[in-house]
Amino acid sequence: MKGKVEMFGNYRFQLNVLLTAVICLAAISQGKAKSLRDAAIGQEAVHVWLDAQGSPLPFQDDEEILEFLKTAKPVSRKRVKEGRNGIHKVLLAKDGVRMHAAMRDFRTATNDGQVAVDPAEAFFRDDYAFEVAAYRLSRLLGLDLVPPAVQRNLYGQPVSLQIWVEDTFMEKDRRERQLEHPDPVRNLYQISTVILFDNLINNEDRNEGNILYDNRWNLWMIDHTRAFRRSGQPIALKQLKYCERSLFERLKELRWEDLWPQLRGILLKSEVKALLKRRDRIVRKLESLIQEQGESQVLLPEWRQLLGTMADASSRQSG
Repeated sequence: MKGKVEMFGNYRFQLNVLLTAVICLAAISQGKAKSLRDAAIGQEAVHVWLDAQGSPLPFQDDEEILEFLKTAKPVSRKRVKEGRNGIHKVLLAKDGVRMHAAMRDFRTATNDGQVAVDPAEAFFRDDYAFEVAAYRLSRLLGLDLVPPAVQRNLYGQPVSLQIWVEDTFMEKDRRERQLEHPDPVRNLYQISTVILFDNLINNEDRNEGNILYDNRWNLWMIDHTRAFRRSGQPIALKQLKYCERSLFERLKELRWEDLWPQLRGILLKSEVKALLKRRDRIVRKLESLIQEQGESQVLLPEWRQLLGTMADASSRQSG
C-alpha cells in the first residue's frame, strides 16, 4: 500500500542508527567504551519544559501542564506550515505564565471501501483528537515520548492542544546538518520505541519532520492524527527488532479495561479492539525473535538500569 511505503521510506536512516547502537552495546559489555559510558550517564537529564520566553516553567508535572492547557487563555495564534494538515502555534497565558501550544483542529472521515485493499481500512479517520489518544496511550505504557495533550474548545471549535516542545530540531535537520547523536546506545532505545509505538497505533505518517530532538537529545514524537487505523495488522512489523524489557512486560499486560477508560470518546470501540489485535501480533513477533536469537539479543535492559551498570563499571575503572 502506498501509505506504508511513504511511512518507512523516510525511515531508512534508522538502520544505520540501530546497527551502530548494537555495536556500541557490545563494546560496553566488553569494557571497551568508557567514553560512551560517560556520555550516556550524562544524557540521563530529565526534560525541562520551557515557557514562551525559553525559561523553565514554574511547573513540570504532566498533570499541571494538562491543567494549564485546559484552562489558560489564548493570547495569539499563527499558522505553522509543517505537517500534512498544518497546525497553529498558540500562545497561552494564565497567572503570569505564558506557554506555547500546538493547536490541531482538522477532522475528516472517508468511506473508501471500493479501493481499500484491507476491508478494515475502508473507513479512515484523520482526527486532531488522536494526538490526545497517542499521549494517553504512551503514558499507559510508561513512555515519555509524546508531549502532553488535551481536548478543549478554543476559538469557537473543538481542538486538541499539545505543549510546544521549545528549542528542538527535527530528524531531517539532524540529517541535513550531519549531526551525530552523542549516544548511539540511547538512540537505539529511542528509535526502537518509536518503531514499536508506530506499529501499535498503526501510524502511517511517521517521517523525519515529526521526530523531534530537544537540546538534551530527548526524542519526541508528534503528529499522530492519521494513526489508530482499524486494521489489526501492524503497519511495518518487520522493522521491529528490539524492545526494552520493561516496555515488553507492560505491553503484554495491556488490557481493554486499561485502554477504554482512557480512550473512550476519542477512539471507537473498533479502533481499540484493532489496537489490541496489533498488540498481540507485536508480542508474538518479539517472542519469535527471542526464540530465534535469544532473550538478551532482543530485550534491552531498562535504560536507567543500564545507566547504573555503566556508572558502576566506570567507577571501578577510575578507582
